Amino acid sequence: MNSTPRSVIVKLLLISVLFFSCDKKEDEGNGWESCLDCTVQSWLGNFSGLGEYKHLNSGNVVSGVQVSVEIVEISENYIQVKIQSPNYYSATIYGNFVGSYSISIASSTKSFSGSLQKKENTLKLIGEAKEYVEKVNGIEVVKRIVFEASKD
Repeated sequence: MNSTPRSVIVKLLLISVLFFSCDKKEDEGNGWESCLDCTVQSWLGNFSGLGEYKHLNSGNVVSGVQVSVEIVEISENYIQVKIQSPNYYSATIYGNFVGSYSISIASSTKSFSGSLQKKENTLKLIGEAKEYVEKVNGIEVVKRIVFEASKD
């Protein structure tokens, strides 16, 4: 008979989980959509927001770090991306702009990938930047920052 109260509690927990998961599905995306029709001009400018920094060698992880991203077109469809997170991460990467809503560029020691989303007249950049070193058996990521930033 001890299992009856336990089974009631389990059923209530399951119902609660189902109820809360349904609410989340309705809110997913909050109206943000991939910017499928964005041109290089949409990407240009300054973005600022928050991110999570991780130093993989030390295991140090810091959430809520300030991140700023500046994207400039150097020549036609060739961009410069500057990523700054004071005291944690700094990189300048150059590459070709080839997509409308996502880009991925890399150098020999750093990489940047991001996707642009829009909601009404607001643009949001969701991205990741990495710093790595070359090892005998491949490449090892040393630092990584994942962020979400709105266009200023």
